[in-house]
Amino acid sequence: MPRFATLAALYVAALIISELMAAKLVAVGPYVGPAAVIIYPFSFMLADVLAELYGGARTRRVVWLGFAALFVFVVWTALGTLLPAAPGTQAAGAAYDRVFGLVPRIVAGSLTAYLVGETLNVTIMAWLRNRRWFGARTVLSTAVGQLFDSAMFITIAFAGLVPGAVLGRMVVTQYIAKVLIEAVFGTPLAYLFVRWVRRSPGKQEAEDRLVS
Repeated sequence: MPRFATLAALYVAALIISELMAAKLVAVGPYVGPAAVIIYPFSFMLADVLAELYGGARTRRVVWLGFAALFVFVVWTALGTLLPAAPGTQAAGAAYDRVFGLVPRIVAGSLTAYLVGETLNVTIMAWLRNRRWFGARTVLSTAVGQLFDSAMFITIAFAGLVPGAVLGRMVVTQYIAKVLIEAVFGTPLAYLFVRWVRRSPGKQEAEDRLVS
C-alpha cells in the first residue's frame, strides 16, 4: 500500500473515531468537553505530515475526503436511528439512538469547524513546508487551526444553550487540551511518520507520481 494512501487512511480513521468519541462528554480537571479530545489532535498531526511530505494541494484533497467521510458517516448512522429496534433490544436501540441521533447544531458545528480548522492548518504548514524546526511548525499550524476549530464548534453547537462564561471556558479548555496533546504526543509521532516515508526516497518519488 502506498505510504501516501496509508497516511490518508489513518487520517480519515482518526476523524471517524473522533466523531464516535464526541458523543461522550468528560470532565478531567478544568477540561469539560468531548472525549474525542484524546484522538482529534492526531488528525491535525497527520495533516501536517501530509503537507510536509506531499504539499498543500494534495493534502487539501485529503481534507475534503475526510469531510466527505464524516458527512456520509453522520448521515448513515442517523438513518439507522429511524429503523425500529428488534424485540428485546429496545434498551440497546435507545442507546444507539442517543449516540447517533442527528442533532443539527452539533453536526453543523462539527463539520464547519473541521473544514475551517484543517484548511488553515494545512495552509500554514504548506506555506512553511520543508523549513527548519519541523516540530515547531506542526505546533504553530495546529495552534492556529485548533483555535478556529474549537471556537467555531463550541459557539455553533452550544451558544444560547449554556451561559457565556461556561461557553468561553469550554473553548479555552478544549483548545489548550488539543494543542498540548499535539505538542506532547503528536509531534514525536509526526517525526516518526516523516522518517518512515523519507527512508526510501526512490520509493517515495514513485508514490508521488502515483498520487499526483
